Amino acid sequence: MHNADPWEILTRPDNPLSPLAPGALIGILLGAAMLILEGFAALWLFLTGCLTIQLVRKTRMDLSADGLTFRFPGAVMTTGWENVQGVKAKKYFFGLREYEALVLAEPTRQTLAWWFPFWSRQPVREIPLSMFPDWRERELGAAARRYAPGILENGKG
Repeated sequence: MHNADPWEILTRPDNPLSPLAPGALIGILLGAAMLILEGFAALWLFLTGCLTIQLVRKTRMDLSADGLTFRFPGAVMTTGWENVQGVKAKKYFFGLREYEALVLAEPTRQTLAWWFPFWSRQPVREIPLSMFPDWRERELGAAARRYAPGILENGKG
């Protein structure tokens, strides 16, 4: 028995499906390409998720009587307590999500890594607080009440 090549059978002139052969091949190739791209997309989402978790885990706030220093991978922002005006709830993601931030009178002093995104080199007049759960009841809230009295109690925050 002769084993014929499936492509040869499909493309034979007497096969009623032969006009469909090029389209079938293109469809198969496109389908395979989509699976590969979806695999890369899934890998990309997984890696960016892992990176985001690492960034959040390495974020911290150093507090002293002189001020505070917000540290996260790629950037360090420092400001004195006298520069803190209050706490403001800010909306993002089309207004569906909200986060709190310390609002500053003057931009922070910044030290940025060489690889930090260019758009982040703009002056920063707020320090995000959303990655510090229950910050008002913890050390950060206590330091704010101690060194910048009134920013939480006087309706500013």
